Amino acid sequence: MIRYPYTLEIWYEEDAVPNPDGSPGWIEGKGEWRVLGRCNARQNGQAREVRGENGQAFLYSFEVTMPANTPPIKLGTQVCIFDSRGINIFDHAHRTEDGKGKSYPVQGFYKSGQRYEDTRLWL
Repeated sequence: MIRYPYTLEIWYEEDAVPNPDGSPGWIEGKGEWRVLGRCNARQNGQAREVRGENGQAFLYSFEVTMPANTPPIKLGTQVCIFDSRGINIFDHAHRTEDGKGKSYPVQGFYKSGQRYEDTRLWL
């Protein structure tokens, strides 16, 4: 059995920068999908809720576990998860050049700081 059979990708957007010629305005930052690492995902089939950082409970669609050394992911970041064949596990569509298919925003993130405890996020 493979502990982390899927690949987790996040939508990364660069910050806007001022115009290099000094004129008023900004140049919009580029956005791209980036591979963050390996993961495992389980669908929430029992309508469980989790308490967020603000103390409010929320209903999640997927619980994702990742290795303990996974860097923190900001809440609201869009996430796609692919299996080894390049199929998006959310909508079962193949990876395409122009898009990733269905994605979910991160609703909750948990990192304990313990060496061997999984990092978790809820979508």
